[in-house]
Amino acid sequence: MICSTSKNPTKEAIANLLDSYKKGEDPILRSYNILTFTGDEMEIDLHVDYFGLKEFVCKIVRVSEDLLCVSNDGKEDYVEILSASSSSEKSALEYSLEKVIETLVQGREDFLMNEVGTPTPTTAKGSQKVFDDMEDDGMDVGFDDGELQDALSCHVNDAKAYYDSKFVTLIGQIYNVRLQIVADDLSKEMKKEYRIKSDDMWHTMSVSFAPDYLSHNVPPRVQYKPEIVTEKSGFAEQMEHILSKFVDMRWVQLQQDRNTKFGAADLKLATYNSNISKSDRKKAVQQLLKEKKINTAKALALYYSNMKPETADELLTECGHVQHNNYSYDKALVSDNEPKVNFILEMLTYMFLRIPTCHKFCCNCDDHIDCYDMLSTEHQKPIICTRFKCQFEYIELGVCNTIPISICPSSIHTDINENGDVVDIMISMSYSAATSSRRDVIFDPFPEMFNTSGSSTKNYDAVVKAFDLIPSVAQMKEHCETESDIKKFLHPNAYQILKWLLSTNRCALVKMPEKKRIKEMQTDYQYIMMMDNPEKAATFAQNRKKYGSYWAFHGSAVENFHSILRKGLVNASNTKLMTTGAAYGPGIYMARESSTSFGYSRVGSSWSKSQFVNSNTLRCIMICEVVKAPGVPTVASPYYVVKEAEHVTTRFFLFYPSTSVNVSIVADDIKGLNDFIK
Repeated sequence: MICSTSKNPTKEAIANLLDSYKKGEDPILRSYNILTFTGDEMEIDLHVDYFGLKEFVCKIVRVSEDLLCVSNDGKEDYVEILSASSSSEKSALEYSLEKVIETLVQGREDFLMNEVGTPTPTTAKGSQKVFDDMEDDGMDVGFDDGELQDALSCHVNDAKAYYDSKFVTLIGQIYNVRLQIVADDLSKEMKKEYRIKSDDMWHTMSVSFAPDYLSHNVPPRVQYKPEIVTEKSGFAEQMEHILSKFVDMRWVQLQQDRNTKFGAADLKLATYNSNISKSDRKKAVQQLLKEKKINTAKALALYYSNMKPETADELLTECGHVQHNNYSYDKALVSDNEPKVNFILEMLTYMFLRIPTCHKFCCNCDDHIDCYDMLSTEHQKPIICTRFKCQFEYIELGVCNTIPISICPSSIHTDINENGDVVDIMISMSYSAATSSRRDVIFDPFPEMFNTSGSSTKNYDAVVKAFDLIPSVAQMKEHCETESDIKKFLHPNAYQILKWLLSTNRCALVKMPEKKRIKEMQTDYQYIMMMDNPEKAATFAQNRKKYGSYWAFHGSAVENFHSILRKGLVNASNTKLMTTGAAYGPGIYMARESSTSFGYSRVGSSWSKSQFVNSNTLRCIMICEVVKAPGVPTVASPYYVVKEAEHVTTRFFLFYPSTSVNVSIVADDIKGLNDFIK
């Protein structure tokens, strides 16, 4: 029957229909986007979820009055718009859309049959049939004697009982557990730094177990499931890394000892000291409850209670948070070979305890930032450590790049071992700034711990003496197995200045792989640079797309790079920072040809123990990208003079150990530069 015009659909009615397919524990729709909706036209994108095993976008377009085009998963079908029965309150379009989505639901069932073998596994050993013992009123329903209940479903139910049913769901057909990680207990400052909005507190983590659950020899896969498939969240990415490392580490422990307990040192929970008196434990939980950090309080109570929910309930009740639940794990049929731990409860507890201090760990590898004490007391910005893998993934793969990032080594010894060249060049540039006749202007930032005692006077001589006490990088590598080794090897002042230098206001520098180096620049020391502010990066990208961009060189004296690499390029014209005048007007001066910028990359006094033989010949240059915004010059006459720093971003940093540099090339003629910023 062709579409009836008696009932005209509204955008609100269509949205209500689609919303109904987003509800439940495992909805077919993760999200949707109504791109166009008028009387004659309609275009909708459905983000379809097949139990987390497969996700795709289904596009529905109304191509005529009585025809829909449905394209998904590489296929395209045409669906006739048929009217519902005369008694139905739905319009013909709603009825037809409903049929399209029901087809997707059936497709998911067929997919599950092919992938898993059966959509409704039995309760035999190793199966994970869903047992949800929580009624709508939140009361637990007991199990009859002898009723079979496997370990996974029982663990899920106990986790629901202790925390709340909203935090965990089980998709029994595919042995998949969905954990809801909530950012409620983060401080206001951390929410601001992580760009977490009030309507974006919840993040779904998918944990895919094998049919034999904890007896399986391979740990389950952890994956972040965004509400919108294309959406990214730096906070959620970090939570995924934290949970993945926990799962992998705990899996190894349980393989070695089935009854090993949840420990503090190896699980990065040292903030919560378990070796304290009962009264102190009570005070710690009460303080969290007072601050309305309920989830963290529950997690801490459970942690203090050796992961026994009944004991934790008693502690919470003593603290004024009455909680009484019936737990079912003792009724589960568990073999002697299976671990006697509730892994689901452990995962949730661990995550709730880790969230408040997550900014003290690398967003990518989750290593603790031992140098965190060097940062300002109000610092709560997320951190990427200086390991090559972490910086490479941050810069080239975009891991966690939706949030403002600080660069800080997890420890001094790892930085020396993994980034020896960068450590050397950073010492050399800072030494050059500290010994310059202009040091009161260019040695910024300054290590305040070297101020003259009891005053704000900068003691440059003390800084230079501390630099002179630092051995060569090669010597330091011989005493770098642990942080205590390097700390013991170095003079206290040398360790202090080195820790400050490598930990504060540092930009992301990743050495370019040999295959990607710019051959025309004739140096092995080439580094990709990254903005640490995603808002600035996003604005620059929008301007590039709108106006286009070009490439240019910027050269400067070595002594200036101590500040440049920490604060970026600034318009120094007519300020104390200016060294070469502003004959062509105020602004950031850049050149079309490398030879011009090399003329400004002056050498200076430098660190005598540098690995680059004669560090007094060290020269530095940068390749910058400039957007062609209104007012920005596009012709070098003879320089590009850009007044606004927001129109310039540094992309590549290169240094040359020798003054005998013979590189002459036009920036826009270098092939492949655009590949790095796509």
